[in-house]
Amino acid sequence: MYWAHPQAFLLLALLPMAFLPLRNLRRGSARLAGVAGSPAVNHGIGRWAPAWLACLRALALLFIVTALAGPQTAQTNSRSHTEGIAIQLVLDTSLSMGYADYSLKGQTITRMDAALHAIRLFVKGSPEHGLPGRTNDQIGLVGFNRHPDVLCPLTHSHDTLLASLEDIALGPYTNIGDGLAWGLDRLRRAAPKEKILILLSDGKQNAPEAMQPQAAAKLAADMGVRVYTIGAIGNQEAAHTHPLLRSIASSGADSVDEETLRRVASLTGGKYFRATDAEGLLAVYREIDQMEKSRIEHLDTVKREDWFVVPLILGLAILGLEALLGATRLLVIG
Repeated sequence: MYWAHPQAFLLLALLPMAFLPLRNLRRGSARLAGVAGSPAVNHGIGRWAPAWLACLRALALLFIVTALAGPQTAQTNSRSHTEGIAIQLVLDTSLSMGYADYSLKGQTITRMDAALHAIRLFVKGSPEHGLPGRTNDQIGLVGFNRHPDVLCPLTHSHDTLLASLEDIALGPYTNIGDGLAWGLDRLRRAAPKEKILILLSDGKQNAPEAMQPQAAAKLAADMGVRVYTIGAIGNQEAAHTHPLLRSIASSGADSVDEETLRRVASLTGGKYFRATDAEGLLAVYREIDQMEKSRIEHLDTVKREDWFVVPLILGLAILGLEALLGATRLLVIG
């Protein structure tokens, strides 16, 4: 029960006024419920007539004050609405991503395999690795080497996204700037208000006639899109165990431009991460997952119903009864 005007209960201070006529009893004044021989006298009730009438007045006042206080009942209906975010994955598909210098559970795998392994668990979830999955989010994938390519548009169908990871072709050059710009273009059309971009690269910008990464980062900042960048740092120890990688590793041709990736993230309010093995890469996606939660809104609808009519009718009815009895059966002659 709720009260619309609880201050009305202050009027209960007037309640003692209903018992003022009882002073007649103390003065021993004449009390008759009609003339001698009337039903009131015959039944011996005339003596208590003022007390009964006072009680009726007090009860009527109590009900009327209750009505003025505005009694209400409220029914609350609660429902939750989860609004996902738009996540654009931008993945380096240059030839160096095929280097097998990452380790997972004691086995050597390529950088691309490690990246795809982390993306799969990030999207579908893995309680073992502390990843709940991104059930409510739109997720898309853009790959880039010399030119960017939309491997999967933003979608809620995560099975479609995961299927697009199966056949990724690698190519020459690393075009971070255009890859970032293409990812931003896809996000621009996305419906969710909250939008982020996760860019993973193991190299440096070297594609001819391409947008520079920092210029693309400024576009992201203007759009309000946070960009998280990941440097897939080659594991030099693993690389040196593979003769085919020694010349590449020593030449620095596949080295990550960490300064650029760090700058891109900083310009957009995001964060730069570095990963040297598959477990480290999973830790990066786990941290991003914790920072970027879907928004859950709780909507409460309150329906109120007024009940002032009930005590008002009771109060007026009791007042009418008091007046009727006071004029007939409980008539008091003072």
